[in-house]
Amino acid sequence: MRTQKGFFVSLPDGYQANVHGRTKMFDASISGLYITYDFRRAWINYAGPDADKCYDVIEIPCTPDVLRELAAKLEELAGVVEEKRGR
Repeated sequence: MRTQKGFFVSLPDGYQANVHGRTKMFDASISGLYITYDFRRAWINYAGPDADKCYDVIEIPCTPDVLRELAAKLEELAGVVEEKRGR
């Protein structure tokens, strides 16, 4: 199957992530996450100035149940963070 047009998730300006490079870990300038899929799998990749040097990829099954569970857990995490920060 062909990979479908992806989804971009913006991260805060100046965000740095410690990622796997070709031979070692390094701090990368990351502007977002880019999610692509082919109806069987979805891939979550870093996007931004250093993305081409990042070898970290998360691959998950591309099913409605998995995607909804991931979304629900992220919403739950957002609630915990808001509560702890007093927002």
